[in-house]
Amino acid sequence: RRVHGGHYVALILHEQREVWIHCNDARTSILSEREVADAQPYILFYKRRGIVSVAEHVAEMDAAVAELNSAYDAAAAAAAQEAAPALARKRSAAVALESDHSPARKRRRI
Repeated sequence: RRVHGGHYVALILHEQREVWIHCNDARTSILSEREVADAQPYILFYKRRGIVSVAEHVAEMDAAVAELNSAYDAAAAAAAQEAAPALARKRSAAVALESDHSPARKRRRI
């Protein structure tokens, strides 16, 4: 058959309304599931569901990694801020201890 002539029929599932539509040249009508099951199509087209493209998957993973990195950075900054006073006290104690054990300090004790 030539594309410019002939008689073409299509059965289409309207996903939002969950009905089958029979397209017959310039006319359309709604079909029951039984009428669709009894039809004898010779070409079928399927739509995949629940499968994302690789690009979409990579974008989702990148977003998740960025979110985790941001949360990690925030937690690390909070921990560093909490630990800062204790670190400052330890540094002061170390400096004091170092000055107590300096050779000049030891000579004065003798």
